[in-house]
Formats: sequence, C-alpha cells, structure tokens
Amino acid sequence: MNLQECFLELSRSEEVASELYKKFSEVCNEKLKPVVISFSQEEKKHKIFMQKLSNNENFKEKHLDEDIEEVFQKQNNYLNNKKLKLTLEKDFFVFALQLEKNSVEIYTKLLSIFETDFYIYKSFEELIKEERRHMLYILNKLYELK
Repeated sequence: MNLQECFLELSRSEEVASELYKKFSEVCNEKLKPVVISFSQEEKKHKIFMQKLSNNENFKEKHLDEDIEEVFQKQNNYLNNKKLKLTLEKDFFVFALQLEKNSVEIYTKLLSIFETDFYIYKSFEELIKEERRHMLYILNKLYELK
C-alpha cells in the first residue's frame, strides 16, 4: 500500500466512524446527543483532511511498511464487523473506544513518515490529541455505566 492509498483508506474509515456516531446520536439519550454529534462532525473533518492528502500524487511513491498495513487491516476488520448492535450505550462506547484506539495507533505510526516540522506531522499530532480526547470521554462514560 502506498501513502496515497493509505490516506484514501483513512478517509473511508473516518467516514464510517462519523456515520456510526451519527447513527448512535439518533438512539442515545438527549444528554449524550450533543457530544456524539460533535464526535461525528470531528470524524467528518478528519475524513476531509485525509481526502485532501490522498489527492497528493507525490504520495504514490512512498510505500508503507507491513507494520502499518497490519494496523490498517485490524481497523478495517473492526469497522466491517456486521454483527454489531450498537443501540446500548455500553456496547457503543466499548466499540467506539477500540475504534479511537486503533486510529491513534495508525496516526502515531504515520508520524514516523514525516519530518517533525512538516505541516502533516503537526496535523497528525493534533488528530492524535483529538482522538485521545474522545477516548477519555468514552472511558469516563464507561466508568459511569458500571
């Protein structure tokens, strides 16, 4: 997989995540709804960023190592699990936590490809921070649901 394909795949993953949050916002309680919608919108922004990166023809030249491809496959398998029934808060948050964790792992591995002063590196650092904020929120919600 080259870097251009990687970004295209990430845009799809972010779109699926955005849709999952959106669907859950339709069935969750009113107190959770604004946060879940916000997460959906943030994932949508991530999708747009990844799409822009995937348009860069120079990224065709750079191929990913197997380690990163393995993490991608793990995320794809996770997102394509058709047995999911995410109407219960706890089930949804357990699923979303792993989804965010996988994203952080992918973005962290991608950092090694770019120079630290490059805008993409800084953008991925911000994405990681955002995904970690999602994780903290989700962990707190799971704790409350015990």
